[in-house]
Amino acid sequence: MRFRNFTRLEVERLESRWTPAGNVTASVVGDTVFIVGDPFDNRIVVQAGPNRVTVFGGTQTTVNQQASPAIFNFDSAPKVVIETAQGDDFVSLLAFGCAGVTLLTGTGNDEVFFLPGGLVGVVGNVTIDTAQGNDSIHLVDFSALGNLAVDAGKGDDAVEIDGAVVYGDVAVAMGEGDDSLRIIPGSFGDLVIGGALSLDGGPGYRDSILLNFGFNTPPAAINIQGFEQ
Repeated sequence: MRFRNFTRLEVERLESRWTPAGNVTASVVGDTVFIVGDPFDNRIVVQAGPNRVTVFGGTQTTVNQQASPAIFNFDSAPKVVIETAQGDDFVSLLAFGCAGVTLLTGTGNDEVFFLPGGLVGVVGNVTIDTAQGNDSIHLVDFSALGNLAVDAGKGDDAVEIDGAVVYGDVAVAMGEGDDSLRIIPGSFGDLVIGGALSLDGGPGYRDSILLNFGFNTPPAAINIQGFEQ
């Protein structure tokens, strides 16, 4: 009688192919929430209210190495500082009564959305700096009791402000590159700037601008330079 040699078959457990594209670290120091990214492509959604800040991780991005959001409660209006590093980052911010916002996205082709959450989005100042890269910045029905400063940095950038009520100054610097800037009334027909308006297209050959106040009164001080179209 002949005996056959059988090869024993085993099933090997494979590791999951889903790997996070990045992680952001969210922490609190005093009355400020600090959200710091890593060199990968970070995608986050931040809700900043008068007493709470919630940080959600987007597609393949964790928050404090967790898939669940980070939630921070306050007795008074908090400030938010967001700083992502290299990478093509996506940041969506819903502000409704926080004390101030600083957003620095670092080098990369970044996309920023600043969405309305109430009658007063930010009680203080807002600073947005997307550094080098082909970036896009969208402010929709934006409102702030302080100043708004936007610096798109070097690259072919697009900045859109669709509706705004800003009690202070508004300054937009597009930086080097072929950029486009649009400032128009929003869904409520508002485009109100209480202070001075400064718009700088920066070095480039095809910088374009669309500025339309609609039925709103333009600010008394307007300075526009560096746009070819």
